Amino acid sequence: MFATMSANPRSDSRVYAAIEREGEVDVLTALDAACQVMCVELLDHLDGAALVSAMARTAAAAQSGWGDLASHYPGGSTVFREDWEEFRETVPVGVGPGPRLTLIAMNVDDDVRAALALLCAGIDVHEAQVRTTEEGRTLVALDPVLHDALDPL
Repeated sequence: MFATMSANPRSDSRVYAAIEREGEVDVLTALDAACQVMCVELLDHLDGAALVSAMARTAAAAQSGWGDLASHYPGGSTVFREDWEEFRETVPVGVGPGPRLTLIAMNVDDDVRAALALLCAGIDVHEAQVRTTEEGRTLVALDPVLHDALDPL
């Protein structure tokens, strides 16, 4: 249920996390290797309201203490502390924090794409494409939503 995973392909940032359902959204709340709270959300559609809600959930999670984070962990705080220590022993020295929020959406509104140019610090957005092969296997492709609209030409 809890695992080490790569949260950001551009770095060696690893996280230790659990998935919970918040309303209509699946939210993975995690501690990355730098002990920073971060969230990953899976969405059908990312519009402005969903982006702001995700940012608010991430801000609330970031203000959580260890006790609150541990209370969501199966087995409680004792198991959380033991597993966290075991996880930290596997983290390479000098790993920096990853993004605070990663959003994976099946569809991203154009106005959200434009807004990401101003909000890009600490937020990664990926658009998902799901395909089924002739053999019935499901393939998921994640494409980063680029947010370079304000970069000079």
